[in-house]
Amino acid sequence: MGGLAQLITGIGGIKGQSGQLHIKLASQGQDGASLMKALSVQLDVHDSQLSYGNLDGGQPIAFRIQRMHISLPSGRALEGQLNGTLLGKSFQARLTGSDLRSAMHSAIPEFTLTAQASGFAAYLASTLNAEKGDATFSLSLGAERAGDVAVWLGVRPDARAALAVAGRIFASSQHWHLSDLVLQVGSSGLHADLQKRVLKGKSIFGVVLDVGQLDAVELDQLLPAKKRTTSQAAVLNIPILPQQLVLDDADIRVRVSSLKTTSISITNIGFDTQLRDGYMPASPFFAALGKQRLDGDIMLDIRSTEPHAQLWLFAKNLDGGQVLRDLKLSQTIDLTAERFSLYLDSHAHQLASLIANAQLVGEITGGKLNWRDANQRSVATLTLNQGRLSAAPAQPLTLSLKGGVDEYPVELMVRSATANDLLNPRLPVPFELTVSAARSQLQLVSTLNRTKQDPDLELQLKASGERLDSVNHLLHVAMPPWGPSSAQGRFRIAPSVYSVDELNLAMGSSSLQGKGKLETTSHPPRLTINLAAPQIQLDDFPLAGWSATTAPTVPNESDSIRKKAVDTSEEIQSLLSAQTLRSITAILSVRVDSVIAGKDQLGSGALEAKISDGRAVIGPASIAMQGGTAKAQVTYEPRERDIQTSMTIDVDKFDYGVLARRIKPAADVSGRFSLHLDVQAKSPRLSDALKYGNGQLDF
Repeated sequence: MGGLAQLITGIGGIKGQSGQLHIKLASQGQDGASLMKALSVQLDVHDSQLSYGNLDGGQPIAFRIQRMHISLPSGRALEGQLNGTLLGKSFQARLTGSDLRSAMHSAIPEFTLTAQASGFAAYLASTLNAEKGDATFSLSLGAERAGDVAVWLGVRPDARAALAVAGRIFASSQHWHLSDLVLQVGSSGLHADLQKRVLKGKSIFGVVLDVGQLDAVELDQLLPAKKRTTSQAAVLNIPILPQQLVLDDADIRVRVSSLKTTSISITNIGFDTQLRDGYMPASPFFAALGKQRLDGDIMLDIRSTEPHAQLWLFAKNLDGGQVLRDLKLSQTIDLTAERFSLYLDSHAHQLASLIANAQLVGEITGGKLNWRDANQRSVATLTLNQGRLSAAPAQPLTLSLKGGVDEYPVELMVRSATANDLLNPRLPVPFELTVSAARSQLQLVSTLNRTKQDPDLELQLKASGERLDSVNHLLHVAMPPWGPSSAQGRFRIAPSVYSVDELNLAMGSSSLQGKGKLETTSHPPRLTINLAAPQIQLDDFPLAGWSATTAPTVPNESDSIRKKAVDTSEEIQSLLSAQTLRSITAILSVRVDSVIAGKDQLGSGALEAKISDGRAVIGPASIAMQGGTAKAQVTYEPRERDIQTSMTIDVDKFDYGVLARRIKPAADVSGRFSLHLDVQAKSPRLSDALKYGNGQLDF
C-alpha cells in the first residue's frame, strides 16, 4: 500500500497491508496517450492495517483504515472519504488532491486532508516538490477538550482546556521551519517560530516564543506526570509524530507578556540564550512584578533525567506588601525592601513543580514594615535593617527580619507553609510568628484560611519577658518594674475586634485568668479586660521607686544618651495628655479571692479602672482582711489649662502591721487603724496636685 499512498498523497514512509482492495479503471481513446489522459480511477479499501513514519530514525505510527473511497475522475482533482483509527482513536476524513495526470507527471503534487473526531477537527494541506526534495504543509487543528485527543498529543486524558493550533511547515532533508505557529491552550496563547538546521553535522534548533499569557497552573494540569527514565530530559515526544524532538542544541529567544500562577501575575518576562548539549549557561533575565522591575540570570541544565534550573533575581524598592495582598496573606501589612535578592535552585519536570522542588534563599537590605488597622487607620512601623528568606525543597519557608522601633532593636521570625503552598491562595497557611525585643518575646501560632473575604483569625498567643519596664522605650510609657512575666491565651483577630480568651497572666508567683477585647469600629476604640485570680502575692507587684510620669534613669555619662533620656521622659509624660486619654475607652475589672502581702494572709481584693471621654478613674480598688477593709479611688482629668484630680480613701480597722511590714519586712508592729481621705485638686501638673489640693482627712 506504500507506493499507492505515495502516488496519491506524495508522502513517503507509509507501509502496510490491505484487507480488501477494489480498483476500478475506466477510459476511452484511440491510443495509449489518449487512454491515459482520459483515465479515471476509483479506489476502495477496507480493513487495512498501515503505519507511517517508516523512515530512517523514525518510529512507525500505526493507523487503521476501516473504509476508504477515493475517486480520481478524468481531468479532475482527487476526492475521497476515509473512516479509520489512529493510535486506537476513531476519526473520519475528507481527502482532496491533484488530478491523476498531475500526480503521475508533475513534480509538485498537492494534497489536503480534513479530519474530524469526537470533539476534534483538523486540516492539513501539503505541497511536495519532488525535484528539490522539500515539502510545505499548512496545519490547523482544534479540540473542545485537550483530553479528547490525549492519545495523539500525549496530554492528560482529563485535561479540560480547549486547544487550537495553526501554522506552516517547510521541510527538507537537512532543514525544517515551523513558522507563524499560533497555539492557544485554555487561557494561554503564544506565537512561535521554530526551525531546525544542520550545522557541522549537528542539528541546531532556533526557537522564538512570543507569549501573550501563560497560565502555569493550567498548562501543568494539561501535561501528565513524567516518569523517571534513563533517557534524555531534553526530548519532546508527541505520540503522532514518528520522530522525537531532541532539544539539546538551540538558540532561544523568549518574551512573555504575562505569566499567571495561582496568585501572582508576573509580566514582561524575557531572556535570550543558547542551549548547547543540553546546557544553558547563566543568561540575562528580566521580568516585572506589578510595577516592580526584576532583573537577574537564569541557568538551565537538561542533560539529566530531571531538568535543573537556577534563577537569580534582584530588585530595588520591592513592594512586598502587594505580594502579600496578591497571595491573600495580609491586607493590612505594607512591606518595602530597599534591596531584595532571591536565589532559586530546583530540579523539576514541570513549571509548577519548579517552586515545589526549589531551594530558596532571599536577602533583604533596608526598608520598612508597616502594620495598619483598617478601622482606626493607625500604623505601627518597623524600620528594617536586614532580612533573610529561606526554604529547603518541599519544606516550610522561614522569614527573619531585623530592625528597630525608634532605633530600639526588634527581631521578627516567621515560619510558614512551603513556598508552593503559599503560592496557592486556595490552601490554608499555617504560620508561627515570633517577635523578640527588649528581653521580651511574643509568639503567635495559627492557620490562615485564605478562601474567606474577611477571615476571622484565631491564634495561640504566648508572651514572656524579664521585666515589664524593659519595653518602656518601645511603647513610650513607664511600665512598672514587674517580672518575670508571661501570658497565654486564644487571640482572635476579626474585622471589627481583637480579643483574647482563656487568658492566663503570670507575674512572678501570681497568676490571673480572664479575657479581653479591643473593638476598633467604635470611635474611640474600646478596650475591655476582665481578670480573676484565686490568689496573688503583692510582692510580685513592687512599686518602690516607680512613677508613671518619670522616665527611668539611664546610667551613662554620654551626653547623647542623657539627652535621649530627657526626650523619652517628655514622650512618656504625653501619655497622660487629654489627647491620649480621649483616643481610647478602656475598662479594667480585676477580682482576687485571696491577697497575700509577704507572709501576711489578707482577704479578697478587687480593682475597677476606666478611661472614658478623656477622664481616667482608678477604682474603686478594695481589699479585705479579717476584721477590716480598705477602699480607694483616684480620678485624673487633664483639661486645656489645668489638670483636675481627686483621691478618696476609706480604711476601716485595717491591720497596721501589714503596712509596716510592706515598708520594713522585719517590723514587729501590730494594731488597727481607720482612715478617711477625700481630696480634690486643680493644678498645672500632676506632680503639683498635693500642693493645690484641698479636702478632708480623718485618721
